[in-house]
Amino acid sequence: MGQVFLATDLSTEEEVALKTIGGVVEAADRRRFEREIRTLQTLRHPSIVAFRDLGWAGEALYFTMDYVEGVTLEDVIQAAAPAQTPEALRWFLEIALQTSRALAYLHQRRIVHRDIKPANILLNAPGGGPENPADWLEVSDVRAFLTDFGLVKTRDTDGSMTRSAMGTPQYMSPEQIEASPAVDERSDLYSLGVVLYRIASGRFPFERLSEVLSRQPAPPIRDANPRAPELLQTVTQRLLEFEPYLRPASAEETITLLGTVLDRAPEESADPTPAKMAQPAFCGRADEVALLKAAARQAARGSGRWVSITGERGTGKTWLVSRSDLKTHCVIQETMAFYLGAFDPKRPHGGFRDVLVAVIRHLDRHQGEQAVTDALGRWG
Repeated sequence: MGQVFLATDLSTEEEVALKTIGGVVEAADRRRFEREIRTLQTLRHPSIVAFRDLGWAGEALYFTMDYVEGVTLEDVIQAAAPAQTPEALRWFLEIALQTSRALAYLHQRRIVHRDIKPANILLNAPGGGPENPADWLEVSDVRAFLTDFGLVKTRDTDGSMTRSAMGTPQYMSPEQIEASPAVDERSDLYSLGVVLYRIASGRFPFERLSEVLSRQPAPPIRDANPRAPELLQTVTQRLLEFEPYLRPASAEETITLLGTVLDRAPEESADPTPAKMAQPAFCGRADEVALLKAAARQAARGSGRWVSITGERGTGKTWLVSRSDLKTHCVIQETMAFYLGAFDPKRPHGGFRDVLVAVIRHLDRHQGEQAVTDALGRWG
């Protein structure tokens, strides 16, 4: 696509990244580049690299961006994927959440990036960060920056200029591969799904483009990494759906799904073998599962209800809420957050406290401190 240089902006004496687009640029492409850069210069988001200027040297295009010191997510994935520990998984999920928020900002402005991949996600930390990419997993205050918008598409503009199969092959959605004019925001979500798949499994979901177009699902993440959370596998599979309408409807919905995976990551990433051996028997609870799913459906529509499940010890009550498909149903189909609390004689109200703390953390992460204050009201 081009070359990137570290340069100095003579008007400000600041270091910038300068990217050149080599070769002869046709008049139609020149108009597209100029239009895209003008659009990108208006973007202001903490996880998007700021664009500065555009110029031409003869027939060659160049543009400048803020210089971000650090490494790329690709560097860290190559050094540390698949994520084998809860700490590593949480680190990667935080980066994915920052990237998703940048996508939500772009999509609200009807901008499709079209080349989401780890090499286009820059990572920055105070002091520049460690030299070894694997050591970045130990850095807590990492900022992710989405960059390389040379392939963006503004959906309001004439699609005839952007119908070629643009993107990086391993990350391209089926509609991108087919050069469909219907490429929209959900194509970026598919590419994000490929990134998550690599993070969790250490490999690509599909090795060949023909496999992407085969409509066959990718191999389960947990086949390559049994420590990966089931919920992450489910969310990733949904992002990788062949049909765009089966993927999350928006980046905002993806943020909610990833936030729920992040909230559950420490418990879900445990060694699955002992958990399977200790799993209680599921003793005829199909009716209760249906009842809870119906209650979740009502709650998702604003009408919450209390459901009590009773029975003797060892008959699968805990399994019902923590190991059945209830959680997946709530998160994926009803797009709800799902939290659990445990009661015991020493903590008679401990379950309520666990859920309340989880909800407060969720609000703080996704909407900020003011949202927590507003939600708690006079009880805050």
